Amino acid sequence: MLNSWNGDLTIDENNGTILATMLGAGFKDSANRFNGVLMGDVSDQNHRGTAADAHAGTGLFGYHEGA
Repeated sequence: MLNSWNGDLTIDENNGTILATMLGAGFKDSANRFNGVLMGDVSDQNHRGTAADAHAGTGLFGYHEGA
């Protein structure tokens, strides 16, 4: 999920855009669980349950206590 984002982004100053594969807004609680939303290409082993199904998809995802 957000921890797996590699930090890559593209800044296009000529056109005034910043592109990233994922955006996140939220917070981590005292148990280090994410609460908030992610938008973009989200890979999350916990969302689908197994590493083989780790790609949750592309879109808008809400998380509460890490799930």
